[in-house]
Amino acid sequence: MQETFNIAPQVHQTWLQVVQSYYQLTKPRIILLLLITTAAGALVASRGEVDAQLLLAMLVGGAMASGSANTINCYYDRDIDYIMERTRWRPLPSGRVQPSHALILAGGLAIAPLR
Repeated sequence: MQETFNIAPQVHQTWLQVVQSYYQLTKPRIILLLLITTAAGALVASRGEVDAQLLLAMLVGGAMASGSANTINCYYDRDIDYIMERTRWRPLPSGRVQPSHALILAGGLAIAPLR
């Protein structure tokens, strides 16, 4: 498959900008929505007496799994994001994160909770 878009070259960033770019790939606002509904569901299912360790495990695991899925979504949408003016400056289409690095992040987030 031939790519029909031009990804911007890798740009030089401070370490904080690099961390922010990878963080943006996980789409933290979407993760927050997932965590709110997970916590609410756990509270309802346990009738208000949810085990704190179990809730923490669900929230951390859910956040990591969701971050992995969101990063994969960013990877697949990078060509579309580059075309659209509103999304052109996201981490992958702007070149702040390399596609292979995004996949490594997604893989790490997916397997880390399996420990």
